[in-house]
Amino acid sequence: IAKEGYLAHPYAMGYFPLYPLLINGLAALTGLHLVTAGLLIAQVSYLVALLVMYQLARVVRDEPGFAWRAVLALAAFPTAFFFLAMYAESLALAFGLLAVYLALRGRWVWSGLALGVAAAARPVGWLIGLVLLVEFLRRRQFTWRSVAAFVTAGLLAGSGIVAYVVYLYQLTGSWTAITAAQSLWLRKWTWPWVTLGKSLGIALTGNGVEGDWFLYVINWSDLLFTLLAIGLLILGVRRLPASLTIYLATTLVFVLCQQGLEVVPLWGLTRWVASMTPIYLVLADRLRGGWRSWLALGASALAQVALVAWWASGRWVG
Repeated sequence: IAKEGYLAHPYAMGYFPLYPLLINGLAALTGLHLVTAGLLIAQVSYLVALLVMYQLARVVRDEPGFAWRAVLALAAFPTAFFFLAMYAESLALAFGLLAVYLALRGRWVWSGLALGVAAAARPVGWLIGLVLLVEFLRRRQFTWRSVAAFVTAGLLAGSGIVAYVVYLYQLTGSWTAITAAQSLWLRKWTWPWVTLGKSLGIALTGNGVEGDWFLYVINWSDLLFTLLAIGLLILGVRRLPASLTIYLATTLVFVLCQQGLEVVPLWGLTRWVASMTPIYLVLADRLRGGWRSWLALGASALAQVALVAWWASGRWVG
């Protein structure tokens, strides 16, 4: 993105730079239209994410059936279509999954590098660092070589964000340009139960969105996907590695602490929940075969088709 574009639209500085940079680079190299380049990057990234999800599930539980169910859960999730659209989600998903997979295998440096890429694509990518930290502490291999590898991983993990902060400082003279830009999106920090309580109140009573059925539907959508993620977190406590449980719980708390619009407190959770990768491992554990599992996957896929139709008609989802 050009320097003038950032200054003319300061809220754009809240979007992390990797995806736009890749779009511009691919378009410049191939002559593709920016939209075509963006879609191509997103869809290739999603394919990579599906492949890495299979390998990650095999590390968590060495059962091919479990791994395939995790892949199917990711593909059939109602809002997985965002991974095929011109969003940074699929890019962050692919590298985030890769970072987790490498961390579970104890490949600290490579995991840190993948995490650095994921963090440069989406603001919450850095939370995956919790997986690295917990896995490192769990192994208790505190040799000089292991500690040096972990420290290197930490430096690589933070390199993307640090480079972007420095770049924005050169543009604006402010070290807090990212948070200032995101404040323009009318988000504010609050307690997670306050955000959840407000959304529940609006969904049940309609207070604040009277006469606006669209906002009412969006409230219900965000609330249901949030409750789904919380429910899967509870179900996964004994089924996931501790590092993934801690990561999922922290991510949920973090996003719930950022209240959106007053009339849509959970704004964006319909889309953001889809990027919380441990939920697919919990779903794979619950969908153990049989007609009930296939019915659940089919219903999820149909919900995805319905949301795609809603979204393609010009209505907002997530």
